[in-house]
Amino acid sequence: MDSKITIKDFKNLTCSELNSIYPLNEILSIYSILLEQRLNISKVEVALYPEKEIPSYQLLEDLKRLKKAEPIQYILGVAPFRNLELKVTPDTLIPRPETEELVELILQDSALNKKDNLQILDIGTGSGAIAIALKKELPVADLYATDFSIQALQVAKANAEKYNLNIHWIHHDILKDPLEVFPQSVDVIVSNPPYIPESNAPLLHPNVTQYEPQSALFVPDHDPLLFYKRIIKIGSTILKPNGKLFFETFEELQDSIVQVLRVFNYKDFHFLKDLNEKPRFLIASK
Repeated sequence: MDSKITIKDFKNLTCSELNSIYPLNEILSIYSILLEQRLNISKVEVALYPEKEIPSYQLLEDLKRLKKAEPIQYILGVAPFRNLELKVTPDTLIPRPETEELVELILQDSALNKKDNLQILDIGTGSGAIAIALKKELPVADLYATDFSIQALQVAKANAEKYNLNIHWIHHDILKDPLEVFPQSVDVIVSNPPYIPESNAPLLHPNVTQYEPQSALFVPDHDPLLFYKRIIKIGSTILKPNGKLFFETFEELQDSIVQVLRVFNYKDFHFLKDLNEKPRFLIASK
């Protein structure tokens, strides 16, 4: 028989167990997510009935994993993204709020959204978050999404099937595979590629470096533009006239990325800040 714990005591336990790993606001968020996902207990119910007894076994098992800095998204197997609930595994990055902003930049581009037969290519799709969110908002667009990881593509396909969305999934390593599998021309290439120099790894939280796929995060210190250079070159071949690149970027690399764009004759490139006022996004036209 499952033992019990009150909501209030579970809150206190969660705070004490995780206080060396996360700031208080994140701990409280994790606590609320666990109660909602595991027991379907809303924040209102939590506030009204702090002395209510709840089953403790699964929650305590979750806390054991959280104490090892394992992300709650991997523990629960799902992550939110733009009103979607997406399956995530250690084969996929956990979608970030900043990437939701990248999707919004494409959706707000009126010149693109007025186009008939809009074709969009998402390179390095991971869980499929970008492609799925765009397809849901732009149902008549043709969405193509690539990843070098078969396991990641399986997760992405499952997420698309959940929402009954038709996306063209392409198993492809952009660093070495030929481009014949891509559509001949597209209006948009969007990517959140690996861009963190390996030497920056010690600066990141253990829940990132110990659990998320390293190949989707890091690039060699000697070639930090590795993926940007390749994607920019691909775009010079398959982007339609006035087609656009949408990138999530690493602030320290932005000037260098612009130099590559100039080599390939892109125009009208500009950077935009995220909601935290950090320069993060790049839009460039062919």
